[in-house]
Amino acid sequence: MPKAMKREDVKISCLVCTLTAPISIEKLLDSLLSQEWVRGDELILIDNGMSSDRRIQIEQRLKDFTKCGISAQCHQEPQRGVVHARIKSIQVSKNPWLFSLDDDNIVTPGALQQIRQRIFDYPTLGGLCPRLEPVWEVQPETWAVALGHQVLSYNVSQQHASPYQWCVWKPGVVGQRPPTGGMLIAKTVAEDFIRLCSQVPLILSFTPRTGQRLTGEDFILYSLIYMRKDLVTAYDDSIVVQHHIPERRTQLSYLIRTMFWSNYSFGIQGLMRFGKARVLYVMIRGIGRLLYEFVRQSADVISWRVVFGYLAGCLGFLYGVLAGLVDPECKRIHIDP
Repeated sequence: MPKAMKREDVKISCLVCTLTAPISIEKLLDSLLSQEWVRGDELILIDNGMSSDRRIQIEQRLKDFTKCGISAQCHQEPQRGVVHARIKSIQVSKNPWLFSLDDDNIVTPGALQQIRQRIFDYPTLGGLCPRLEPVWEVQPETWAVALGHQVLSYNVSQQHASPYQWCVWKPGVVGQRPPTGGMLIAKTVAEDFIRLCSQVPLILSFTPRTGQRLTGEDFILYSLIYMRKDLVTAYDDSIVVQHHIPERRTQLSYLIRTMFWSNYSFGIQGLMRFGKARVLYVMIRGIGRLLYEFVRQSADVISWRVVFGYLAGCLGFLYGVLAGLVDPECKRIHIDP
């Protein structure tokens, strides 16, 4: 008879991609070092542009993990861009479940142990969204918190609590999606994402650039789970990942710019999801989503800044749709069940 699987048999690869390894990565590494690891787990850090001095410092920090018997590696990805770095991390990982983190995340105590337990209890778990909390450098005003729910990678705040404690969605049912910073995903799905990127290179462009906060590769990656009939997704409020947010990201100019460019990306993705022939449907659907979110948040926050933020989002979405229409690389992808 086959040997029964134990919780310790669940192996996890923690993936961290970084451009400059900012000071916030120190807190992330501290939080990871305090987790409960098992033999076979691994920490993979992708250097996507660190200076040579900073790389030496980070490699020295990784030795703290190896001293504790934890496999910790630093790999370099010379091609700039978060999607290229993400693909590299997936390719070099060895375990069937990937826990993706950003360099400004903090993993709260017991998170890795709880993730392992959830996978053990649900072997068909294809993806999991944790509780994502903002950690403010300076406490922002309520309007900034409202706009941040759209573009600053958190799903709970003093304005909005999670409607779930623990929830599992059946295969093909769209549940709560996490951003890449905090996303748990099955490696088989991540490998589907790599193949999709090779077929549709435009996905590689969904990465922040100077003056542009293009995004959305995480939406495509997680959506691929819904196309699998053998995998479920879940939300767990007891698994907490914090996101350190500096003061500059709560300024109106940054939030408006980010609302514009993130929705620009979603405008292009709308055409990729539904096809250029359905451009009118894409526009109505995208603008309708933004209007719905605006009305929902207006119940808690009324501010002209929120109005400007959502106006920038609508303009960005329409601009993205127009850009996608004339881009021959904007091809149809199938990520909707």
